[in-house]
Amino acid sequence: MKSRPAFEELIARAGARIELSASEREKMRFVLREYAAFRPRRAAQALPGYWAAITERIEYLGRRVPAFALGALALMLVSGGVAAAAEGTLPGDLLYPIKVAILEPARTSLTFSAAAKASWQRTLAERRLSEAATLAKQGALSPNIEQVLLAGFERSAGAADASLRESGYTASTTDVSTADFAARLSAYESIFREIDTTDERSTTGALESAIHAQLERSASTTAALEDDANVTHLKKAADEALDASANFLGSINRSLTASTSARAQKAFEDAQEFAAHGDELLKKNDAKGASKAFRTSLDAAARLEVLTRAAATLNIDAFAATTSRSVPHTEDSASEED
Repeated sequence: MKSRPAFEELIARAGARIELSASEREKMRFVLREYAAFRPRRAAQALPGYWAAITERIEYLGRRVPAFALGALALMLVSGGVAAAAEGTLPGDLLYPIKVAILEPARTSLTFSAAAKASWQRTLAERRLSEAATLAKQGALSPNIEQVLLAGFERSAGAADASLRESGYTASTTDVSTADFAARLSAYESIFREIDTTDERSTTGALESAIHAQLERSASTTAALEDDANVTHLKKAADEALDASANFLGSINRSLTASTSARAQKAFEDAQEFAAHGDELLKKNDAKGASKAFRTSLDAAARLEVLTRAAATLNIDAFAATTSRSVPHTEDSASEED
C-alpha cells in the first residue's frame, strides 16, 4: 500500500497547483461561503426596531407563498446580485432577513431526499452558530440576537434529526456528513468557550447548552448508524476529507499564527494516523474496528476545519479550548475488536 504523504508535502502540492479540478473548485466555493459567514462586519450595530418588523413580514410571506414562488423570487434576487450581498450578512444587517426568510427557505423547498434535507439543515444549524461566534467575538451578541440565533439553530438541528428519522437511520439514505456533525458541533462549543474565556463581554451560555443538548441527542443517532455503515464508503470519505483538509490548510496557513499553525498541523497528522490505522485494521479484515478508525479520522478532519477557520477569521486560538469530547472514537476503541 502506498504510504500517505506528509503534511508538508500535501501543503506543497496544494500550493503548487495552478489549475483547479471541478471537485476542487466546488470545495473552494464551499470554503469561501463558510468564510463569508465568519467575516467580520465593518461596524457592530445595535438591532434596530425596524429590522424585527421586516423579518416578521418576510417570514409571514415565506409561510404563505408557495415553494415555486419562493424559488422564483430567489432567482430574481440572484439575478440582481442581492442574494450574493445577503449571503454573508449577520443579524442586524439590512439584507439579513432576505437571507434567512427567502433565500434559505427557497433552497429548503428544492431539497427532496431525506439525506439531502438532513445535510442542508445541518448546514443551516452551523450557519447560525458561525453568525453567533462572529458577533460574540465583536462583543455584539446581545441577548435578543442570541435568542434569535439559538431558535434558528435548534429549529434546523431538529429538522435534520426529523429527516434522519424519516430515512430510518440507514447508511444508504444518510449522507456521510452525519458522521462528523457531532464533531463540528463540539468544535463550535470549543470556539464559544474560548471566546467566553478571552472576552468578558461575551455570554454564550445558552448556545453552549443547546450545543451540548444536541450532542447528547446525536449520540444515539450515531450509534444507530455505525453498525449499518459501509467500511469502504467510510474509508473513501476519510481519504477525501484528508485531501480537503490539506488543500484548506494550504490556502489558509499564511493567515494563522505560528502556534495555531502548529496546532493545526498536529490535528491534521492525528487525522492521518487514524486513517492509516483504519487501513491496517482493514487489511486484517477487522471491518468494525476500521470503521471506527475512519470515523475518528473524519471527526478529526471536521474539527480541524472549523477550528482553523475560526482561528483565521476570528483571531482566536480555538484549539486551546478543545476537550476530550472532541474525539469520540479513540485508537484504542477502534482496535478493541482486533
